Amino acid sequence: MKYAHLSICKEIAVKVTELEIGQGKQPQTLAGAAIFFFTLMNDMANPSCFEIANSVDLAEQTIRGGFREMIDHLDELVPKFYKPIKSIEDIKRGYY
Repeated sequence: MKYAHLSICKEIAVKVTELEIGQGKQPQTLAGAAIFFFTLMNDMANPSCFEIANSVDLAEQTIRGGFREMIDHLDELVPKFYKPIKSIEDIKRGYY
């Protein structure tokens, strides 16, 4: 993952905190969920949710659970300047 990608993931994680999404979740969970969201909106195979979970020392289901808490706010989380490859609607459809 490129540095520019990681900075977008960081912006997503900061926005999650500002919007008070996932209150009570560990920071690793929110960071992992932000990275997972980035990979989904860019239709990336790597890193997988499993790889993300291993890198933050959490279970894969924990990352997916953090992402599920974000799902209703995805439109608000994408930085305004960024154009994802996959639409937010497609991502939501895949998780409902």
